Amino acid sequence: MRVTLNPLLLRLTSGGRRSRLTIVRHVGRRSGRAYATPVIALRVRDGFLVPLTYGTRADWCRNVLAAGRATLVRAGAETPVDRPEVLGLAAVLPALAPGWRLLFRTIGMELFLLFRATGPDRDP
Repeated sequence: MRVTLNPLLLRLTSGGRRSRLTIVRHVGRRSGRAYATPVIALRVRDGFLVPLTYGTRADWCRNVLAAGRATLVRAGAETPVDRPEVLGLAAVLPALAPGWRLLFRTIGMELFLLFRATGPDRDP
């Protein structure tokens, strides 16, 4: 994914206004390099919820958890986020629309990363 599909998705979407994907901009925990990873991010009351398709061992997830912050690029707008928290399906179900609940139950999605907005998109 990191070598082939992610670069292609980044070129096609780049977090633009018409993109359904969100770009997570984060810093490598060991290298200090800047990275961009395409994900699906759902807006929820507490911030943004990202299904962890590859679990918490994915490099981007480990980087974000280590740094405690990232930037999400959605629909052309950048939103700084912080306080990432790994949650299980039971904890996020109440925040999800019925269609997402059904999808995540059906495919067996178990883990999610909750980001809290720190900028203008922050909920009161």
